[in-house]
Amino acid sequence: MELRDNVKGVHHLCIPVMDMKEALGWYQEKLGFQEIQRKLVLNPYKTEAAFLRLGDLWLELLQPSGRELVKLQNRGDGILDHFAINAPDLEKCVAEALKKNMAFHSSTPQGIVHYRTLGACGVEGVNF
Repeated sequence: MELRDNVKGVHHLCIPVMDMKEALGWYQEKLGFQEIQRKLVLNPYKTEAAFLRLGDLWLELLQPSGRELVKLQNRGDGILDHFAINAPDLEKCVAEALKKNMAFHSSTPQGIVHYRTLGACGVEGVNF
């Protein structure tokens, strides 16, 4: 199976934010998004994450801390952090990506990671 045959769409878009409370208010009040989940991540620095949904569109808002927050201040508005692709057979997708000389990102250097705190049963993912 080709990698392109296993990609089923975008799972979510991730947007870094300077102020989580302000961003949540804006997306909920102005656009009608519903907050689904909020969590604190330590990987390797403290990051607050919130997942929002409006129909089939999912957003992940991230507010970093420390040096990462300073970097975000310097990047400016409108920059996506990442987009997640929905792929039902992740292992096959990873194998195909590696065959195409794609490399694991430093955030997932060993490959597939199970994010147990995302969603009801968790989510598996890998970053390239």
